[in-house]
Amino acid sequence: MTVRKIKVFVVLIILTAIYSTGLASSNGMKVKINDVDVRFNIYPRIADDKLLIPVRELFEFFGYKVIWNGTDRTALCTKDGKEVLFDVDKGEIRFDGRSEVLDSPFPIIEGRIFTPPRIIEQTLDVKVQWHEDESTVYFWDEENADISVSGSENIVAVGENIIVNITRRYRIEKVNEIIAEADRLYLDNNLVRAVDKYEEVLKHISSTENPEEYGHVMINLGSTYLELSKILDKEENIGKAILIFEEVLKKIPKEQYPSIDAYAHIGLGDAYMNLSMIRDMKNNSLKSLAEYDEALKFINKEDYPYHYAGICHSKGVAFICLAQTEQMEENIEKAFRSYEEALSIYREEDYPKEFAKVKINQALAYTYHFRMRGENDDLEKGIDAYNACLKYVSKDEDPLGYAKTLSNLGILYIQNFMVKPTKENLNKTVSTIEEALKIYTMDKYPLLYAANQNNLGFVYLVSPYNEDREKNLYRGLEALNNALKVYTAGDYPYYYGIAHINKGRVYTYLSDFKDSEENCREAIRHFEEALKVFTADRYPFYYAEACTHMALAYKKLSNYDDLKGNILKSIERYNEALNFYTLESYPVYFASILQSLGSSYIQLSYVENSKENIYRAIRAYENAFKVYTEESFPYYYSDTLIYMGDAYEYLSTIENTVENSLESIRYYQKALDYSIEQGINLRTSWLYLRMAKSYVHMAWAKDRKENIKKALEACNKALEIEDTKNNATAYGNANFVLAQIHLILSDFEEKEENLVKALNASDESLKIFGVNDGKTRVEILRIKGDIYCKLAEVKDSEENLQKALDIYDEALNIFKLRGERFPEIYASIYCSRSEALNRLAHIKDREKYIGEALLSCKEAMEIYTVDAYPLGYARAWHIMGDIYMNLGSIRDRNENLRLARESYDKALKVYTMEKNPQFYKEITEKKSIIYNEK
Repeated sequence: MTVRKIKVFVVLIILTAIYSTGLASSNGMKVKINDVDVRFNIYPRIADDKLLIPVRELFEFFGYKVIWNGTDRTALCTKDGKEVLFDVDKGEIRFDGRSEVLDSPFPIIEGRIFTPPRIIEQTLDVKVQWHEDESTVYFWDEENADISVSGSENIVAVGENIIVNITRRYRIEKVNEIIAEADRLYLDNNLVRAVDKYEEVLKHISSTENPEEYGHVMINLGSTYLELSKILDKEENIGKAILIFEEVLKKIPKEQYPSIDAYAHIGLGDAYMNLSMIRDMKNNSLKSLAEYDEALKFINKEDYPYHYAGICHSKGVAFICLAQTEQMEENIEKAFRSYEEALSIYREEDYPKEFAKVKINQALAYTYHFRMRGENDDLEKGIDAYNACLKYVSKDEDPLGYAKTLSNLGILYIQNFMVKPTKENLNKTVSTIEEALKIYTMDKYPLLYAANQNNLGFVYLVSPYNEDREKNLYRGLEALNNALKVYTAGDYPYYYGIAHINKGRVYTYLSDFKDSEENCREAIRHFEEALKVFTADRYPFYYAEACTHMALAYKKLSNYDDLKGNILKSIERYNEALNFYTLESYPVYFASILQSLGSSYIQLSYVENSKENIYRAIRAYENAFKVYTEESFPYYYSDTLIYMGDAYEYLSTIENTVENSLESIRYYQKALDYSIEQGINLRTSWLYLRMAKSYVHMAWAKDRKENIKKALEACNKALEIEDTKNNATAYGNANFVLAQIHLILSDFEEKEENLVKALNASDESLKIFGVNDGKTRVEILRIKGDIYCKLAEVKDSEENLQKALDIYDEALNIFKLRGERFPEIYASIYCSRSEALNRLAHIKDREKYIGEALLSCKEAMEIYTVDAYPLGYARAWHIMGDIYMNLGSIRDRNENLRLARESYDKALKVYTMEKNPQFYKEITEKKSIIYNEK
């Protein structure tokens, strides 16, 4: 049986950002490009119920030079060798070597050529959407439209606080009209026109004659390019900004104009921070921090508190960026200190908007800190920080900011839910994301819609294992399919990879319910698709993430095909992930993978090197306990207790039965206490069944009557839980354990009645576990065969022994059909088979059946070596001694008695009075008979 659990893997949720509200034109029309509000001189308009777009505004915004030829009334738009020609009177558009003629000429309104949206879509490779209810035209540039969604390697943008407008922090006494106009364009977000105006000013001033004006214009020009970089041509526009700020530092003397120098350093800090989110995060984050520190030499807390706080806020963001590349905990702590310093000035009552913006990034820092340390206090602080933001982000006044804050709050709710997987927390998380999706619709905000659909899919895939689990997985699959309508491999490979990892996980978990092998293979296909994007060199974090989840899919697939091969692939993938997820850098991931790796070693122990692999599993669980403590992660701590109990339970069948069974019960009891306290009924049932199984093992070795009564008591407690009967797997396992209990009880009381109960229980279990449940079905069949052997002591000896042999052969045929075997179970069946044959030899064809019994026992001995399976070794030699005793009754008496005695002596090397008193006494009595007969 597999323990169900939810991993603390949360990097596959996608973070969203907060931006400003819309900017309306004089006619009420608004424009958003890549989800950012922009200002135009001439806006789109509706004419004859059709949307028309101004050509010059759009093409200039996307970097084209527009040349108007008044003679032939054409407009030529050029950029990087590409040409688009609008012939007004002919209504003709020429581009990419082809032309198209419209039904009517291009209209000219207020001196601007206007065109239908489809022409803009074809020539600029953008999507155009008109939303009449908002009076807004949305433009989405396919190559640069991901500015609204930040992945785990990126940071929520600070928004307008990153780019501090020089006119708010620095006033020029004598500023000419054209500079003031350029500043107004900048403030209105009419960025392309602002660039034109600032560049026009620079033709008439110099750094030597007008240093103050020159510094002002250059810094605002650099800031304008940074704002443009949020919309399109990110790296190109950031590069322009960096050159401009560096030019200011070269040409304006710091001693005479310290404020200009400081603001140029702020601009460089902002530019490098934005660049760090595109490439070379470590070096650019370090450059950003160095520039901010230079600015703080002039902008101090006492003289410039407002701007000092703004720089501290930006430093916090830069430290979070840096934390993604090195010294994560140290840099997150520095980010916390920077945010606190900013909040010492941006107090809620004085600067509510600035306070909210710092809090949203502080919340993000708590998110990263939780991922690294796994401390629940971080979750609570992060949630409190996001809720503080919501006081100042209104759904009516700023729906986009409201939705984005809810999205990020939903992410923390996801993590909180994973620590406390209650139905209440699930509902709260889902409702928060769904509230954001009321604003983030597919048609208006496709990327933010996709991000939240991905996150919703993630919530459902980590939902609790209860009666709604299968439905929730299908809901998650639907949400992820919605996300992939936007996240294509060509346009958004990063997010495409994340969504495919999440889909792979959903299919992995769906394999628990139906189409098991098919769903496992489908899961692996999705992980392979993700690994086409997430290579170890380019995306080590996500490479490790994909490997981790692929390992689970292989592990589940091993239950249906090629157990050893798929388990080895699982172990290989887990170890690949552990090369990146270390205890020091990612303790939560480290612990979760070790927990899973341990269970893979347990499965591998079924087919080879049992003891060695069980001890490997135990070591893995012990290391997981370094992170999963009872205080920090009670649910996952409980999980690991169960895994550790399972390891010792299996080990008890190989060596030191009593000692290892008691150890397993100790772990199960601690997990049971937590499960009962939390009211996790099905989990409680499984734990009672596990304890019952351990008591059964002990009953075979010591204090048989006392231990089997304890086993019956635990099994009955499991069956009293309603969820046990409603869950087929739990009910099947309960009957399997019950069959073993009644088999042993038959030695003490109501022998035939208990054996009939045992047979009925085994039959009930076999109704649930079919041939595809290979290992479990084989184990049940072995027990059923043992029951018939015992029943042969009461009645119909030959008939019941033959039934037992037929059942053992049925079990062995399952191994043949699957083309693989579980060595320990295989050997155990041959031991049981040899006992049945030896007893049948007492009834008929003695020499024939003794010969078959010897061969069957020797088959078991090929596997049961004293080092690998000491208890199996002892059992096999015990049976072999009985066979030689029987053989000695028909021929070569002294020789066979000698062989019997030697066989018993080998068994007693393992069966000691201290560890296995029942078998020890039984064998020593048989040896006494041999000595007496001699």
